[in-house]
Amino acid sequence: MPAIAYVTPSGDTTGATDSAAINREFSAADRDISVQLGPGNWYVNAPLTPGPGNELAGVKGGTNGNSATTPAGTVIHPVPAFSATGGVIDLADGNTANRITDLAILNDLGCPADVDGISCHRNVNGLFLSRVSVCKVSGHGVAYYQGADGTDGDALWMERCMIQRPGKNGVHRPPNDANVHNVHIQFAGNVAGARQGYGFFSTPSSSGNITYVGCRVDLCAAAGWLIDHKGSYGDATKLIGCSTERNFGDGVLITNSSASGSDWRAPVIISGCCFEGDGMNNGGGGEYAGIGPQPGVHRWHGHRGQHSRHGPGRAEICAGYPPGRLQPGQAGDD
Repeated sequence: MPAIAYVTPSGDTTGATDSAAINREFSAADRDISVQLGPGNWYVNAPLTPGPGNELAGVKGGTNGNSATTPAGTVIHPVPAFSATGGVIDLADGNTANRITDLAILNDLGCPADVDGISCHRNVNGLFLSRVSVCKVSGHGVAYYQGADGTDGDALWMERCMIQRPGKNGVHRPPNDANVHNVHIQFAGNVAGARQGYGFFSTPSSSGNITYVGCRVDLCAAAGWLIDHKGSYGDATKLIGCSTERNFGDGVLITNSSASGSDWRAPVIISGCCFEGDGMNNGGGGEYAGIGPQPGVHRWHGHRGQHSRHGPGRAEICAGYPPGRLQPGQAGDD
């Protein structure tokens, strides 16, 4: 039966009251549940776990770096005693058509390590995220995790979101068949380590047939985008009107992580984008560029974009490309 549940914050800073009150309204059986959170500070000591088709909506979230750090409206704070790794909002295997809108997640109290803003496990399909901000979480801003059998989520729609200062990647392994519009990521990677500090991070089995429109990544500890999808020709990654600025690594790193370095990778299409000041590397320079296709990358297409670079890099650049702007690998490109 369709139901809208209106919940107000308790003020209990242990997180026990708000966590229980919100989770009590979700349903694993009723896909028409909408849980509406009023304005104010919400404290949670356990993941919020919407059932399939359930909606979690607030009043508003942050829209830029400043408003994500000091948000007004519906603000969810994971407390230091947060009970589990995973996500402040945690979507279990089999969840479909969830909607999460108009709220802020702010880790200003110091939750444990490896807590994501939003976690999606195995087959989470058709998630809709809109006007959500995630700030200072210890894990990824938004993350998709593959099942042990290789099953992944699918069909994310993400729009008008802000991810500020996540400990790891901004959006980790966005799923295949996703549309990501007007998402801004800053300062990803406060936790050092491999596969951390990227704005958007893909693996060979994730992020195929994905379209980014008007997205921006800046000041991250690694590259703005890491693209490594191995799907078929029609599974291209498209960047349209996107931009990067002052990331420590490349603006867009297109790589091939296969054992041979030459297995098939889906095309990457870049149109009307601007990549500026990337390769900062704490002022140390290095082999970084606005667009950095690596050896083994066979097909990428750029159209009407601008590419520039901050620091010194590799002395030998392929003929025809301005130094530091477009830096193909030395083998396997066409």
